[in-house]
Amino acid sequence: MTRLFISHSSKDVDFVRDRLKSLLDSQGIFAWCSATDIRMGKDWQRQIRAALSRTDWFLVVLSPDAQKSEWVQAETHWALEHMPGRVVPLMARTCEPAEVHLRLGTIQYIAFRASPEEASRRLLALVTGDPSDTGTGPAADNSVSGFERTLVIAAPRQTSVLF
Repeated sequence: MTRLFISHSSKDVDFVRDRLKSLLDSQGIFAWCSATDIRMGKDWQRQIRAALSRTDWFLVVLSPDAQKSEWVQAETHWALEHMPGRVVPLMARTCEPAEVHLRLGTIQYIAFRASPEEASRRLLALVTGDPSDTGTGPAADNSVSGFERTLVIAAPRQTSVLF
């Protein structure tokens, strides 16, 4: 089973819960996020580290609030170092990806703000490995192309201790 980790600002919780989690849950894809999966009374930093160590894909929700979040920045830094090729930026609200992490400025993002339906289709195709999505079409300039997806799927998964 494919496991995803969703990094997000707490101010983007509605987008994460109502758009992403519901989309992924409807397809039987497990997506861990702090808003719904941190258990009360537990060490939340340890839970985040454990979830990151078990994930196949790292999704980072981009927004002006994510730019200000030290946790989004730290999680993204960890993922870029330990999960090369498996980091997927999702543009929820217009912002500059490089303000979250410098290397995010070089990675094609999936634009939920422009076309939620197309973005949903592209995200599902990427994380399920659907080869029928070639990355062409009207949103191709803001999403992961077929060539990049081939590189992403071939990248090995690495795990380590966070921070």
